Amino acid sequence: TFIYLLFPTLCYVAFGSKVPDIIFFTLPTDDPFYLLIQVLYAISALFSYPVQLFPALRIIENSKLLRFRLFDEKGKAKNKRLRYGLRPVVIGLVFLVAYSANSFHLFLNLLGSCVFTFIGFILPVWVYNTQFKGRMRTATRFSNLLIVVVSIFFGSTGFIMSLQEMFKDD
Repeated sequence: TFIYLLFPTLCYVAFGSKVPDIIFFTLPTDDPFYLLIQVLYAISALFSYPVQLFPALRIIENSKLLRFRLFDEKGKAKNKRLRYGLRPVVIGLVFLVAYSANSFHLFLNLLGSCVFTFIGFILPVWVYNTQFKGRMRTATRFSNLLIVVVSIFFGSTGFIMSLQEMFKDD
């Protein structure tokens, strides 16, 4: 959390309000070293996309709706056409969302304020509270509640601000 707060803050202090959506656009393109950094970053982003999509596809494949159609009792694939046909559909949906969003950074803000706030801050505290229910000190319970309340506040604020920016008339 500290790194995610520190890096954008330093960039904003260094570049002011004219910080582009992608920070690498602030690097000079006439210098071969910075051009190499941008190219390597683009390549790493392209190769990391399948890695990022794999858990989502695995969750979809193991959903109650599809599990019995895709896998047998031992967990081996029994309908490979459906399993591998599902992947281009998911990729197509991701493409349509990315293509239809008028600003990708606003879409990321919206996603981060909803999903990633829940996954990163609220869910771990919830799991911890469930696991150690009845064995926590009052101070620990209070600090956990404070984390959840602050996370909900900032997540909701980010969600509302992202929606306002998305539907703002330019």
